Amino acid sequence: MSVELLVAAVTLAALSGVPGLLLGARGKAGERLAVALLLAASACGVASALLAVFGEAGVPSVELPWRVPGGALALANDPISAVFLIQIFVIAPLGAVYGLEYWR
Repeated sequence: MSVELLVAAVTLAALSGVPGLLLGARGKAGERLAVALLLAASACGVASALLAVFGEAGVPSVELPWRVPGGALALANDPISAVFLIQIFVIAPLGAVYGLEYWR
């Protein structure tokens, strides 16, 4: 479960830049939607990290086929990486919320 939440977090964080690209910098809708997507990504990421530290036994992972040498993109969530993920997924949305004032 934690690795699925991590994939969702990474996807939502990547998509958080799209509203600013499509809606422009003049309106507030793009900035609010971008921050909302980043907050959702943060919630998924922190939940994933906490599950990796406290909830699940073993190291959950997912492998996706990819046409590069090595043949697969692997994503795993262990307790040590979860400590770093918590920091990333807490600080990034704080910066986004703080940056709402400077969007204009």
